[in-house]
Amino acid sequence: MYGRISVGVIGAAPAEAALRLGFTEAERRGATLTVIAAGPAQASGDAPVRDLLRQGARRHPGVEVTFSVRRAVDAVVTLAAVSRSCDLMIVPQGGDAASVAAASVLTRRAHSPLVVISGSAGQGEAGTGTDELRLRRERHRDRRSRRRGVVRSAASPRQDRGPTVRSRLHPVA
Repeated sequence: MYGRISVGVIGAAPAEAALRLGFTEAERRGATLTVIAAGPAQASGDAPVRDLLRQGARRHPGVEVTFSVRRAVDAVVTLAAVSRSCDLMIVPQGGDAASVAAASVLTRRAHSPLVVISGSAGQGEAGTGTDELRLRRERHRDRRSRRRGVVRSAASPRQDRGPTVRSRLHPVA
């Protein structure tokens, strides 16, 4: 269905949940995965992201992955430009104010469907499947919204103030 899925890592935002979702969706849809590190660099450099990419590539051997670092230009400008050539953009939102602001602006500037993963998404107990269930609910809600002509869909935060997943839909012309 999709040809290219992009994961944008903004600064020091925790990328594990976004990369896990990116690999899962790319494998499910038969798409290529592009990971872009943008914004200010982490203190440890890009080593943590590269390690997560290696782990994901071992778990999903059928997914073609490319990784690029683009730190010279603002993260929002970079990821908005990348969103023009991808079919789905996934962005993790860290706890710092800069990451929250960048993800918020990107929801308005992205040219492709966007999934923003905030909080500690995917850091629950192993084997609970809460991420899978939440993603299924989100996909179902998105399909219903498309049928009704709704342009934006937002998942409501869980009562325990856990992670949220927001998405932005584009109407099909």
